[in-house]
Amino acid sequence: MLKAAKQTAYENSIDIRWIYTKYGAMLLGYIQGILKHQPSAEKQLIKVLSSYISNHSNLTTEKVTWLHLRQYTQQQLLAFEFKSLDIQPQHNSNKQDDSSLSLLTETERNIFSEIYYHGKTATYLSGVLNLSENEIRSQLKSSLDKIRNAHGN
Repeated sequence: MLKAAKQTAYENSIDIRWIYTKYGAMLLGYIQGILKHQPSAEKQLIKVLSSYISNHSNLTTEKVTWLHLRQYTQQQLLAFEFKSLDIQPQHNSNKQDDSSLSLLTETERNIFSEIYYHGKTATYLSGVLNLSENEIRSQLKSSLDKIRNAHGN
């Protein structure tokens, strides 16, 4: 006589399929919103879920919340090397902007470009560049002052 395997519903133990089913779409959207590149976001989703399961295998399904998973993902993405993806100054064809940006130091230029042209926040850049938010804001203020002074304002 054949014996059938007993199939049970998800109990309290954590399972990657349960997390993926419940939070996968939201998590992919969150990661894609940060990375702005679909294939990279999908790869990061796999890495995040795999590392989450290995690091939190003792959690139960009641303790896994969207907030907890999102915070873990944010920590993983900050550990991910953003400098090769995001923090590259954009070169504009406008000669006036190029001459203004040439007055700035490399750090000031990166901060100014990311905040002004790409809409990044000081909080985000402080995590990426390993500087305090106050340092980011003072660098931005300094770069704005240099640009204003160069244009006679």
